[in-house]
Amino acid sequence: MKPTPKLILLVLSSLILAPLSLWAEDAVCREMHRAITPRNPHYGEDGRIILGQSLLQGRIMVNATTIVKVVEFPRDGADLDEYNSTIIIERDSRKKRYRLRDLIKEGEGLRLVEIAIVCGTPDSSTILLAFDAGATGAAEGFAIIKSSPKSIEVLALPLVLQGGIVVKRSTPYELELWSTTRSDASLCEACPKHYFVQNCKYGEDNVVCTRRPGLVGPLDPDRFMMRRIMIH
Repeated sequence: MKPTPKLILLVLSSLILAPLSLWAEDAVCREMHRAITPRNPHYGEDGRIILGQSLLQGRIMVNATTIVKVVEFPRDGADLDEYNSTIIIERDSRKKRYRLRDLIKEGEGLRLVEIAIVCGTPDSSTILLAFDAGATGAAEGFAIIKSSPKSIEVLALPLVLQGGIVVKRSTPYELELWSTTRSDASLCEACPKHYFVQNCKYGEDNVVCTRRPGLVGPLDPDRFMMRRIMIH
């Protein structure tokens, strides 16, 4: 019997969904780290973003009852396009939204570019999301999602310039937040730059960052060009 298009579609769908179902059923944290190339919105003939679009940029199956999504709701801004990235937590048939513009100052222009998952225990994890300024790429924002069988928390870090975060497995709930100085941010893309570092600690519902004295560098900007999240 010759397979029909409908039958082929059903088979392909089952193959695509199988890994996600397996991940959800075993409910075991699995570490991963990957870069994201954001999907771009559609523009009209007038060069403006067509309203009403929603772009799914990331989907993470945390466990059998929890899914994390990052969705953009793009629109034209006064000067630059606004992507309005939103973190959506779906847990036990409930849905909660966290707009990046509410979590991070000037967060409306940031787009998801990197995802990392660090496991604490087999059933708990820390999800790290890196966002980049879509128009210029000169600014980065980061969100932290702490997940356990009993709760899930969404936290955010201050906006940085051409920087990134460094996470050490030996010190859970702590990380380093790196940023170039404002004066060095205006230098050429390949120019060595000075960085200042903040030591950040995050708890149940807040993040506290303390700036270290002095500057580091100048360093090659490639340090955070390829990976904005560094895990040791």
